[in-house]
Amino acid sequence: MKRRFCWLSLWVVLLTGCSTVTVHVNTRYLSDQETRVLVSRLKAADFAVKTNQQLFPTQVASTTILYSPLMPDREAIFRLEELITDDWPVSYIQSLSISNHWYTKNSVGLYIVPNNIDPHKGTSSADLANVYTGWQCESNVVLNLQRDGKFSLQKDNQSYSGNWKITSFPYLQLSGSEPYLHTYFEVSQHGEVDKISPVTITSLTPVENDFLADGCVLTFGLRDN
Repeated sequence: MKRRFCWLSLWVVLLTGCSTVTVHVNTRYLSDQETRVLVSRLKAADFAVKTNQQLFPTQVASTTILYSPLMPDREAIFRLEELITDDWPVSYIQSLSISNHWYTKNSVGLYIVPNNIDPHKGTSSADLANVYTGWQCESNVVLNLQRDGKFSLQKDNQSYSGNWKITSFPYLQLSGSEPYLHTYFEVSQHGEVDKISPVTITSLTPVENDFLADGCVLTFGLRDN
């Protein structure tokens, strides 16, 4: 009976030590195609994969791997680095918690920052894809900029939809056909502080006044980490 118990204990230890490492991949700045290829590559290397598009911790500005100090399989971290380094060279590998982002035993956080992307400037299409509401507008205006490049806009009882893109920052373009819409906005950002915390306000100001009333601005607020 004692020998059986010892074998059972050893089997539990082996199972624990060989459990699959889960990689939490932040795909906020990756295309759908890049995400599919990366997830497939990691799964083929026997990693479990979970994706998210959360805001980056303030201290992460380039491609970074975060892992738990309790992680038993440290070799998995270096295998992960080798799998991605040709496409996205890893700047930092850190064993700690950053902001409110904790990684538990057998889990790793992977934050990928492509070239020419600053995850904290708010100037990429991924960061501008939000729901904006009208401020100082004569009519009720809500604009939804989606991550896939589509938009929907509600102006009183009139609905518009189509495609949006950054033409040359700080300008973005809305284009729709039914009903017709072709207009530009200038993007700007500023900080405010309310009773809870600092807030970053992104404003879309019409370049032309033929679509929205003079002085009408579309805004979105994001609390700082």
